[in-house]
This record gives sequence, C-alpha cells and structure tokens, in this order.
Amino acid sequence: MFNLSGFVITALLVTVAATAQTTPQKRAGHDQQTAPTTELPSMPSEAEIGELVNKASECVETYRRTFKNTKPSLDKAPTPGFDRSAATLADQAASVIAAVKKNGSTAVALVSLLTILDDMSLNAQKASAAVMLVAMREDRADRSNHGMQDFQDLAQAGKNCYDISELLFHSTIRYISAEETALRVLLDKKSQ
Repeated sequence: MFNLSGFVITALLVTVAATAQTTPQKRAGHDQQTAPTTELPSMPSEAEIGELVNKASECVETYRRTFKNTKPSLDKAPTPGFDRSAATLADQAASVIAAVKKNGSTAVALVSLLTILDDMSLNAQKASAAVMLVAMREDRADRSNHGMQDFQDLAQAGKNCYDISELLFHSTIRYISAEETALRVLLDKKSQ
C-alpha cells in the first residue's frame, strides 16, 4: 500500500540532504583565510507562508464540510471510519494552522502541516473509492441517493489538500534550506 505522507517526508529528507551535500562550500587553502559566504537561499516571507496557511485553512474547512455532507454515503460504504478520520485530521490541521498564525512559522510546524494535509488527501481518496462502490449499487433514479456526487466531492476535497500541500512543500524546502545555510555560516564563523 502506498503511503503518501511517508513518501513526502522521505522526499523532503532526500531533497534537504541532497541540497546540503551539493551546496558548494568554500574551503580555505592552507594559506587562505576562510571568507564566510553571505549568499543565503531565499527564505519565504511570513506573508507568503501566511497566504499559503490561509489557503490551507480554507481547504481544511471545505474538507470538514465535505465529509459531513457525504456522511450518508460514507455510512453505506463497506469500509467505515473515513468520516471519523477526516474529523481527527481536520482538527489536527486546524491546530497546527492556529499555532502558525499565532506564533509564526517554523520548519517543524510546516512539515507537520504538510504531513497532515497529505494524510487528509489519502483519507479522502480512499473514502471516494469506497463511495464509488456505493454509487455503483445505488438506483440513480432515487433522489435520496447521492453516491455519485459524493464520490466526486470527496475526490475534489482530497485533490484540494494535495494541491495546497504541494505549494506548501516548495516554501517549506526553501525555509529549511535557508535555515540550514544560515546555521552552517554561523557554525563556520564560530569555528574560525
């Protein structure tokens, strides 16, 4: 089974490690003084991150509403629990978003939000597949059956979470890269 959150964390770590290993480091020769580099990667501004976090907040609320609206179809699904998982994940995301809005962004908070959004996306995709099975058994002439629409709504909620997490991912990588480079510069200065 493919685990999207594990994939994102692995991709994040591989990218950070690759950046750390491929970032040119100026090493002084035996007769040269080390000149600290002042070129730092572009760190995303708090305004940029704030805008992405606000969009993530909108996605989380839409996700929450979608799962509430599709509960009748989810209750008919052969695999229960997607709505409970959705509520838990939405609460976790809202908590991280509130912390970022209150305290400002950190790499840990951004990676946490990315992981939760990816879990939300995966949960929605599994739920939409389960509801598709419900929709295939429903009589579409009966107006009380909404399986096909619910399938589409759940799939869209998952896609929304995936899309905002992808945008956040790029900013998070820039954030981590800038922090790592700044730390490396400080440590190089201290060791001189």
